[in-house]
Amino acid sequence: MVKEGSNTRYSGRISAPRCSSLSHLHTGILLSILISMVAVISVSEACDHHKEVLTYKPLNAAELLSKRRVAVNDRKSQEESLKFLHNYMAKRNEAQNAVQVRPLDGNSDVDSMWMKAALSAVMECYGPCPSIPYGSVLVHKPTSKLVMHACNTAYLDATNHAEMNTIQLAAHYYPNKTQEWWNSLTLYTTAEPCAMCMTAARWTGIGEIVYATSISTQSSYGWGSIKVSAQTINEASYELPTRSTLQGPFGTSITNPYFAWQFNASAPCPPGCIRQTSPAICIPQ
Repeated sequence: MVKEGSNTRYSGRISAPRCSSLSHLHTGILLSILISMVAVISVSEACDHHKEVLTYKPLNAAELLSKRRVAVNDRKSQEESLKFLHNYMAKRNEAQNAVQVRPLDGNSDVDSMWMKAALSAVMECYGPCPSIPYGSVLVHKPTSKLVMHACNTAYLDATNHAEMNTIQLAAHYYPNKTQEWWNSLTLYTTAEPCAMCMTAARWTGIGEIVYATSISTQSSYGWGSIKVSAQTINEASYELPTRSTLQGPFGTSITNPYFAWQFNASAPCPPGCIRQTSPAICIPQ
């Protein structure tokens, strides 16, 4: 059809491309909707799978102590671990007096069991002759149940100390717990918490912290440390709404041998381990 008095011409041939464009538009919208639906389903399935993966079965001390201990470090070789330690930890040669805090009163057998469980958490990661002997467990004292255990993985992230890993995993697997629940927990750790870890424990509101090898003893063995005692952090946190009892050094006969050999080739190896000459490390007997 031609419109009179105009140079503009209209014909049926113009309508066809418009219909085609509209059809393509509808098709694009439909595809977008289908893709969105598939994505939502995939995310939902992933979330369901994630929830299943995050199921944590608490162990008791006996179960942790009886778990098979790997013969070698399955994350890093002993030589690699020692290289990390020597490269990133300054040696300290002068011994200092142990930090004085309130001693443990009663239940020493129970506390010793949990300290051994903290050491077993180390061995679960690094075997019976660990070059990085930092481990900790969180215990719900009213029920005597082990809530979480972890070792030090600072070679992956410098903030991944054993206490930090244990606290963060507990928060991850036990979300929305009340402050009263956190205050009913005891953190047992093979070494005196550093300023970072003790601060994390205080912010979290953990009711009790029991440590073994002190910062000053670690320093005398050659381990680099930030010379701020856990007790100093505990006393400085008086404005927080919760209170934490700090107890230690406790169980040093259990843990000290595991800190003494890394920087001293003549130091005896921990129980069940012997010296290898080159490199001079302790290996399973």
